[in-house]
Amino acid sequence: MSSSAGSKALQVVGAIIAIPVLIVFAIITWVGVPAPSVEISDPATGLDSVTWSASVAADGRLAIRIDDVFTDTVAHTVNIRVPTGARLLAFNGTPITAQNGVYAEGTATTKASITYELTGRVTRYRDGSLLRLAAINDTSIDGQQGLFPCPHCYIDRIDYGDTAVYGSLATKDASHATLQFIGLSSIRSAADDTAVRFVGIDRGSDDVSMLATLPDGATPDLPVRDGTVAQALAAARAELKPSGDPINSPQVPEGGTIWVPIALTILAIALIVWLVLAAKPKRSSST
Repeated sequence: MSSSAGSKALQVVGAIIAIPVLIVFAIITWVGVPAPSVEISDPATGLDSVTWSASVAADGRLAIRIDDVFTDTVAHTVNIRVPTGARLLAFNGTPITAQNGVYAEGTATTKASITYELTGRVTRYRDGSLLRLAAINDTSIDGQQGLFPCPHCYIDRIDYGDTAVYGSLATKDASHATLQFIGLSSIRSAADDTAVRFVGIDRGSDDVSMLATLPDGATPDLPVRDGTVAQALAAARAELKPSGDPINSPQVPEGGTIWVPIALTILAIALIVWLVLAAKPKRSSST
């Protein structure tokens, strides 16, 4: 047997041995990739979660609902604070009138639901729209203009601690929307064509604000402003920067990486393909 034939035989044997080893390691590393999870280590006493949901109409109007879910059945006094310009305010399904358009009060057990309509928070540009539920007052974030104000500040019997926040934003072509938050961490999100959904932790049960970019066509009835969504987002972030609060986006979970199992899988497939090709007999050519 020639030296080249012997070398090829050794390569084939090496590939046969390496393939199952690579497959085993690929399976192990795929299993080791963590699933998205949000863990609360210091939960707020009295408050189980906050769920925020909104839908964006073609003219930029927002229909918003906030559900504060309590961990007990005692009566909680809720000092309601809504953004400037809110209308059609209701508390637990009952229409109420807000003083000066932004203040109200109610009592709830188990859950407090606040609904209202909000205009003037979406601006359309040539390539999409910017939804802004974030404002700054001097050097502090104005929580009343955000997703919701500080729960432990405005709901009695709620102590300082972490709270799970669930949310959804319904809009056209929602899979192309992006979300950024102030006051929310450990954020995970998923989207389809109808809505983008998110979950995160409100550290200290404080106020939460949001910036969102919406795809072109989400608000076709709004007038088009000069500039792009990226420029408007950058300007908004710059305006909020003096607060010193970080602006967070949904992240891939820490503690593992997907690239290692992908690389091992590709390498195993490549070796299998090479082995199949090497096993094929070469065609002899006649002169």
